[in-house]
Amino acid sequence: VEKEEKECKEDEPLIEDVTLEKKKNAKEAKTVDAPIKKEDYFGKYQWSGKQENKKAESILGDEIKDYAWSDGKKKVSIYVTVPGLDDLQDEDLSVNITTNDERGVIFEALFPGAVRRRLTIQPLNEEVEEDAKLIRKKGQNMVVIKLKKKGDSPKTWYNLKAGSGGGGIDYSKYKPGDFIPP
Repeated sequence: VEKEEKECKEDEPLIEDVTLEKKKNAKEAKTVDAPIKKEDYFGKYQWSGKQENKKAESILGDEIKDYAWSDGKKKVSIYVTVPGLDDLQDEDLSVNITTNDERGVIFEALFPGAVRRRLTIQPLNEEVEEDAKLIRKKGQNMVVIKLKKKGDSPKTWYNLKAGSGGGGIDYSKYKPGDFIPP
């Protein structure tokens, strides 16, 4: 085996990086000769098929934990967003009010494949009427649950659930304009 020696000038590196050049040539050869695969331009995961959507729904589980709510003068609104809700029929959605010791609301959505997703909020902060209104927001995968407060002059709700944190101050005993101590 004979070794070739080169004369090096001061501004040239002593060792040539032949491996880098070989890698570049190999990449170019691979891109030219190799057939193009579907994964090369679509990505590893395909979420467009129904089979993948079923897998994603099973990963989410059957308990809905994410929701938002707002308090109105006579009604309380609960906003629930779940992927795939727009694809369901009205018969697949239900809302029930529980009026026993644990007053609350239960929202259920029945997805294909008998996957039942449920939101349970118990106990509610105050009493509500037994009929709840379910409004669908098409295109947003959202439903709004409207709960009517009980009584002629309903209280303001500072919390949706009874016993949830409110900073330790019971705001219900104060009237608008009252001084609230820090």
